[in-house]
Order: sequence, then C-alpha cells, then structure tokens
Amino acid sequence: MSHGKLFARLYAYVIRGDVLTWLKNFLSGRTHRTKVGRSLSDISGVVHGRGVGPVMFIIFIDDLAKLLEQYGITAKLFADDVKVYFEISGADDVAKLQATPDMEL
Repeated sequence: MSHGKLFARLYAYVIRGDVLTWLKNFLSGRTHRTKVGRSLSDISGVVHGRGVGPVMFIIFIDDLAKLLEQYGITAKLFADDVKVYFEISGADDVAKLQATPDMEL
C-alpha cells in the first residue's frame, strides 16, 4: 500500500491536522515483515494487529468499490479483505467485465 496515496485519501476524507500528522508519523519509516518458514518478506502498508490497520485499508480501497459498482461489479469489504462478485451468464457479460478499466490503487 502506498503511504502517499493513503495520506492523500485520508486528506480527501477530511482527516487533517494533528490526526493526519499522527498517522503519518505512525506509518512512515516502518517496514513490516512476514515470515513463512525460513523466508522473510519486506512490505510497506499498515501495521497488522492494530485497530487502525483495517480502517486505513477500507479508506484506501473505498474508491475501488465505488468504481466497480458503476460496472455492475459488487465488492464486499471487511477489515483487510475484499471479495468481488460478478455474474457471468453469457458472452456479453464477459465483454462487460473485460471493458472494466484497469485501476491502479
């Protein structure tokens, strides 16, 4: 998750001033690691295991859900998970899904 894009979205949601500064300080310069067996990965995003993480994720991807709705695609958001639903019952539905624009978060 791009922290810069997250901070821009927070600002658009009128989260400003001391709260935005606190969130920037809380998230900036942090590296998170996930260990699977002997492998470690470096990721940037929100801190897992904190209450602020799921809220930041929902704010970050909220625009995606709204955009998908315009194309008849349902997105269900919960905590740090997204499920996308679209019924394909014929070739027209396939073409409609393929016409959905590429989205960069």
